[in-house]
Amino acid sequence: MNTMLNTKRLFLYLLCLFLSSCSVKEDRLRCPCRLVIGFDESIESSELSVSVHSAGETVFEDVLHPALLDSRVLLVPRNVVSVISYDPLSELCQDAEIYLIEPGKQCDSIYCGVTIVDCRGDEASAVVSAGKQFATVYLNVIASGSSPTLPESVLVSGDICGLNLATLLPVRGEFFYNTALDEYRSCSFRVPRQQDSRLSLELSGNTGSTGSIDIGRIISNSGYDWSAESLPDILLDISLAELEAGLIVSDWNVKVVESDFQ
Repeated sequence: MNTMLNTKRLFLYLLCLFLSSCSVKEDRLRCPCRLVIGFDESIESSELSVSVHSAGETVFEDVLHPALLDSRVLLVPRNVVSVISYDPLSELCQDAEIYLIEPGKQCDSIYCGVTIVDCRGDEASAVVSAGKQFATVYLNVIASGSSPTLPESVLVSGDICGLNLATLLPVRGEFFYNTALDEYRSCSFRVPRQQDSRLSLELSGNTGSTGSIDIGRIISNSGYDWSAESLPDILLDISLAELEAGLIVSDWNVKVVESDFQ
C-alpha cells in the first residue's frame, strides 16, 4: 500500500512539473506557481481541512492526512496566497470562514492555522499548522475558614462567541455557558480565544447568586497570552474566604491576584 501511495505522489509531482513548465518565449507572469504543502510535525489531528485562497478565490480545498504525510503539490496563481488548515468543522461553521458557538454551549475544541505564502515565483512551499484556538479552564472552588455558602453551579459569560478561521481573529457576540460543580467543587469549561478581559464568572447556590468574579482580568493580569499561536489550558483556584484567585497555565507558572468577589 505504501508503494502505491509513493508512486501516486511521484506521478502527481512529475505531472505538476510538466504542466507548470513554461518556455522562455512565454510571459512567465502568466505561468502558475508550483506550491508544495506539508505539515508541521506538532500536528496531532488525524485529518485536516486544507484550503488555498488567492485574490478572494478558493483555488484548492480538500481533507488531508498529516499522519500519513499526505503532502500535496499544487498549481496556484502567481500571487501571495493564504493556506487555511483546521479540523473538519463544516457543520459548525456559519460559512466557509466563520465559526460561531451555539448559544448556551461551550466552545468546541478548535484547532486551526493560517499560513501566508509568497507564490509569485516559479515554486514555493508551505508548512501548515493547526494551533489550539480555545482554552479549557479547570475551576476549583476552595472553602477556607468562615467561607460563605459554597456554590453549586457556575455561569461563565463574555463577549466573544466565535472565530474567523481565515484570520484567527475572535468574533464578537454574546457567549454564556452554565455548568454544575462536582462533589469536589470543581468543573471545567472551554472558552474561545479572547480579545480583551471581559470574561466573568457567576457562582450560584440554593439561595441564588453567591457572587461574581472578573476572571478575564485575573487571567490577563497573570500574564496569560491570548495571542499565542496555540492556547494553553488554565487552572483557576478560587478561595471564597480569602477572596483570592490563583491561576496556573500549562507551563506551570503560578500567579495569585486580588479578586473583586462580592
